Amino acid sequence: MTTQRDVLVLDVQNHPVQTPVSSAYRSNMQFARLRHHDFCDAQLADTQFNLADLVRAQLSGANLQRANFHRARLNRVAAVAADFRDANLNQAQCDGADFTNADLSGANLSQAQFCGAILVDASLFGVRSNQSAHPARQQLNFTGADLRGADLRDADLRNATLTDAQLQGARYNAGTLWPLGWNSADHGLIFDDHLLAREVAC
Repeated sequence: MTTQRDVLVLDVQNHPVQTPVSSAYRSNMQFARLRHHDFCDAQLADTQFNLADLVRAQLSGANLQRANFHRARLNRVAAVAADFRDANLNQAQCDGADFTNADLSGANLSQAQFCGAILVDASLFGVRSNQSAHPARQQLNFTGADLRGADLRDADLRNATLTDAQLQGARYNAGTLWPLGWNSADHGLIFDDHLLAREVAC
């Protein structure tokens, strides 16, 4: 099992991690080179991945709750059924990544790039996407993404680009916030205002 100390030493020496990581809870992997690395089913809640290079890494089934991926490179990662609840993906590069059935509920997606990403049946319930104060900086981008069957209820998508995104069967509710001029009726979305179990509990 990789300990927090092990991960920190690897970061400081700037050496790529070579062995599978099964647990690195609350560890610091910022700036780490983790291309193609195997994190499948790993316990990585609260881990710092900001500015890390995770291109084509294996994250399927991993627990990444509240993890920090600020400006991380997640291009073409496999993150099937991964748990990103309340994670920070601000300015993360996720182009071509596979988030099928992943849970991104409550995540911060401000200025994140999901061009061509697969988010089929993923939960984006309550995701946030704040507008950049910098006019030249890109906003949340789902251009060409596959969001079929995704849960978009209470999602703040006002600053999102949805050009050529596939949205058939995706669910939304009265709390979903769309870009200016967006007409959800034109894209095969399903209006679903049923309460979630966690909402009822509150």
